[in-house]
Amino acid sequence: MLQGFNYPLTPQGKSTLNPPPPWYYSADFLNIEFWSHPSAVAALLPTGLDPDPSANGHGNALFYDWQFSGENEEYLDPARYQYREFFILVDALYEGKPVSYCPYILWTTMRQWLAAGLRAIRSVSARCSRPGITPRQERQAPPSHRDRSLLAP
Repeated sequence: MLQGFNYPLTPQGKSTLNPPPPWYYSADFLNIEFWSHPSAVAALLPTGLDPDPSANGHGNALFYDWQFSGENEEYLDPARYQYREFFILVDALYEGKPVSYCPYILWTTMRQWLAAGLRAIRSVSARCSRPGITPRQERQAPPSHRDRSLLAP
């Protein structure tokens, strides 16, 4: 009998893309709040969502540096269980109630791409400074803590 929480299912259930819950996540992230032209936001919204006139084109661009772990010490396999993510959220209305809609989301690893069926990207990073950190300490910090940008294929 085939076993596993997610595909591919195998006789021993160890080839699955994700182990069974519970899942634990930790992250470093950068949230960039922005305002765009309201008509640009309206053009992104699918049927059923309406522009929020009070938001005036408000949105967020988010960069995440994720670490995932389940019950099997997945944090010991960073190539498979660490990834970076970039996504955009824009304000909208659903049946008159405020919601956030995500028109774009991208990941750096194939694992997330396969799990969600979306496209992976080559690189996600951005430059951010932290209070109390000297420029020398900033340069010596691991790249995941200092550089953030987006590079799509």
